[in-house]
Formats: sequence, C-alpha cells, structure tokens
Amino acid sequence: MNSGNSLSEKQRLTEGPILKKIIAFVIPMFLSNIFQQMYNFADSAMVGRWVGSDALAAVGTCGIIFNVQVSLFIGFSTGAGIIIARHFGARRYDDMRKAIHTTVALSLIVGAILSVAAIFLSPVFLKAMKVPDNVMDYAVQYLRILSVGIIFMLPYNLGMGILRAVGDSKRPLYFLVISGVANVIFNAFFIYVCSLGVIGAALGTICAQLVTLILIYYRLISTNEPYRVSIGELSISGRILKEILIVGIPTAIQAVIGQFTQVILQSEINTFGSTVMAGVNIYHKIDSFIVVASSSFAMSIVTFVAQNMGAGKKDRVRKGIWYTVAFSSSLSLVMSVIAYFIKDGLAGIFTDDRQVLAVSSRMLSIVLPFFFLCGICEIISGAVKGMGHTKITMMSQIVFYCVLRMIWIAVMRKIWRDPAVIAIAYPMAWFVSTVFFLLYYRFKVKRELDAMPEETE
Repeated sequence: MNSGNSLSEKQRLTEGPILKKIIAFVIPMFLSNIFQQMYNFADSAMVGRWVGSDALAAVGTCGIIFNVQVSLFIGFSTGAGIIIARHFGARRYDDMRKAIHTTVALSLIVGAILSVAAIFLSPVFLKAMKVPDNVMDYAVQYLRILSVGIIFMLPYNLGMGILRAVGDSKRPLYFLVISGVANVIFNAFFIYVCSLGVIGAALGTICAQLVTLILIYYRLISTNEPYRVSIGELSISGRILKEILIVGIPTAIQAVIGQFTQVILQSEINTFGSTVMAGVNIYHKIDSFIVVASSSFAMSIVTFVAQNMGAGKKDRVRKGIWYTVAFSSSLSLVMSVIAYFIKDGLAGIFTDDRQVLAVSSRMLSIVLPFFFLCGICEIISGAVKGMGHTKITMMSQIVFYCVLRMIWIAVMRKIWRDPAVIAIAYPMAWFVSTVFFLLYYRFKVKRELDAMPEETE
C-alpha cells in the first residue's frame, strides 16, 4: 500500500501557499455544490411544470423532513471527517484507516435502521408538520420512496467526506456531475415518460445516488492510497469510535437541530396554505444557490483547519481562516446582488402562478441583502469545528438558529401574521451568530492558537 507520498501528498493542505491551496480545494467543492443545486433546481422545476403546484409544495415540505432524517448521520460523518483529516495531517495513517473503516461500517448499520424507521414514520412526520390535505397524498408517496434510499445516501455522503478529508475535492465533483446528469435523465424518464409524478421524482433521486455510490466506493476500494477501503477491514474500533463520538455527536446534534428548525419553520409556513408553501419552496431553491458560496468555504475550512491542527501549524490555521472569511463573504455578496436583480426570472422557471411568484419574490427581497453575514459566521463556525470545538458550534446552533427563531415567531405570530416574519428570522439569526463567533474567535480561538507551539517538519 502507498505510504502517503504520491497523490495524497499533493492533496495535503498542510504545505504550500495557503491561498493557492484553499482556492484549489474550494473551487471543486463550490462547483460540486452549484451542480447539486442545479439538479435539485431541475427536480423542482420538473415537478412544478409537469405535475403541479400541490406536488411542488409536497416536494418542498418532504425535502426538509428528509434532511432531518439524513442530517443526523451526515453531521456525524462530518465529525468523523475531522478525525480523519487530523490523522491525515499528522501522518498517522493506521489511525486514519481505523477511523475510515469504523465510520463506513457504522453507516451501513445506521442507514438500514433509519431507512426502515423513516418508511413507517413518514405519515406521522407529515401530520406533525400540518401538511394540508391537498398536499398530503403527494407528500407521503414522495417521502416514503426517498426513505428507501437512505441506506444508499449515508454511505454516499460518507464516501464523499473521506475524499474531502484527505484533500481530494476534485473526484467528488466528477462524481456529482455524473450523478446530476443521471438524476435529470431519470427524473425526466420517470416523471414525463412514465407519468409517475412525485414518485418518479423520488425514484430518480435514489437511482442517481446509487450510481454515485458505486463510483465513489470503486475509487475508495481500488486506490493504493492510505485511505483505501478494504471490505475485510470493516469493523468498529472502540478506541477510534470514542474519538469520533467526542467530536461527532455534537456535530450530529448541530446538524439535526439545524434541520429541525427548518421543520418548525416549514410547519408555520404550511399554515398559510399550498400557495405560500410553493412560493417558499421556490425561495429555498434560489436561496440554496447563494448559500453555496459560504457552505463550500465552510466545508473546506473544516478540513483545512483539522489537517493543520494535526500538523501543529497554527500560523497556517490563522491565515487560512481570514483568507476564507474574506473570499466567502465577498462571493456571497456578489451572488446576492445578482440574484436580487434576476429573482423574478429565476422564480418563473418553476411556475406561472402569479400568487406563488409573489410569495417567492417577497421572501427573496427580505433575505438576499444579508447573505454576506452567512459567509462570515459559517466560516468561523467551520474553523472552530475543525479545531474540535464542536460543543460550542452545537450550542450556537441551538440558541441562535433554533431558540431565537422560535421565540421570534411565537411573539410575532400574535402581532403580525405574515410569511415575512419567517423570512426575517433568517438574517436575524445570521447577524447574532456572526457577532458571537467574532467574539469567540477573539477571546478563545486566538488565545488557543497563540499558546500552541509551532511544529515544524
């Protein structure tokens, strides 16, 4: 097996020009996320155009519920990725391999459990979210089919995470492009040719994920790099599992809380009826494109910081954080300005319904001017996470993204019952979170880095 001095060395983020390394790592991730949003965009457009507004509302609601189901293990996988990246940065390849095989084995077990549970509990979730009767049948069909695919989606996301943890962001891009093209083709076939409606949309997603899963694990199993996956080595190491759990559990809870908050917000949206539901779904599809900038940089800074903390290179950590903050917030601002001026044209891709378009346009007008704040708080939060401070990022998610928003909605529901209240909750949370993480960096992260001895190789 390769000892780590070929391709994996070139992917290492602990050496070379910092800015060049970050940009080279981020660009494929940015393109991956853009492409993923494009085929999600296409999914909703096909459903909205070929099935109808009620089906579009169902897909939007189910997407949020499904994300809660999957986010638990995706958050855990992110925590595992931090441990993998840290061992990779420190060149502890034996421990890195144990972490990889432990997490892969766990994903297969948890994926099967979550899949079965979600299939049976889908109607319960939807009723709890107050889904209207005219949307319910579509929603149950869509969510149940998607739930079958959880067993594929968890190992899929983990495989992507392994490659990124060792600095390879290009192959996930290639795989995602193939998956996106396959998803559009499958969806067009199942929805338009076979006339399967929302069931076809769910089947298309599952088939595309399965194609990507096969490609990812073909790479991980056939490579000679230190991160090679061997079927015979799949087992759960108690020591490594404990190491992963310390970082992974808070990260998983953070991910679930984030999605659970969206469920609560969606439940409030659902009380306004299917027109508002469809309009907000369109808003989320457009919003997800702008978020790509901050989310891509946030994912990259987690890996960058974890690898360099493992290697003991504090100056690279410090500089990398602020380079990334500058790039992320600037790119988010540019994308927000562009989206603001073309928002009506973008929304028109999904539907011709004037009432639905009016809802999406209003939501975007409220939120878009503040997206640069997301670019700041997400990066510093990601850096803190990469350092292993996952408890503080978890608590910030609970307080700022859940509790604060819920208090806001509970109070305003009695004063001003309007979908705009929900739109305002997003930038409000970004602002408070940004202030908190700037202070946390100044009084905690900076001191920890200053006290850390510089390790030289």
